Amino acid sequence: MRSNMNGVAIAALVVLTMTQFMVQPSAAITCVDVNVMLEPCLVYLQTGGDPPINCCNGLRRLQVETPTRLDRQTACSCAKTAAIRLQIKQDFASDLPRRCGVVINVPINPNVDCSTIP
Repeated sequence: MRSNMNGVAIAALVVLTMTQFMVQPSAAITCVDVNVMLEPCLVYLQTGGDPPINCCNGLRRLQVETPTRLDRQTACSCAKTAAIRLQIKQDFASDLPRRCGVVINVPINPNVDCSTIP
């Protein structure tokens, strides 16, 4: 009976160890991540019209992928840099969350101070 309990304990330990290796902590968001999520929005941000569904999906994903203040500030800096480089129209960028029906804490604005993002 004792041998059987030792086997169960070892099996449980192996399962717990394997579980730790399978669970990965969430990595901080990068500019590559932000660019990939917002790339489908580029035409809308430059010319207006209707934002495509994959743009709105990217915006939703950006909201989910920025749970911490640091994530939001990083994403803000990335979006700000892209907004300047790609010469997006600020009025389209400001209206994008409403047009997609998304509440987002990361502004796409070349003039924002990202250090003030809560």
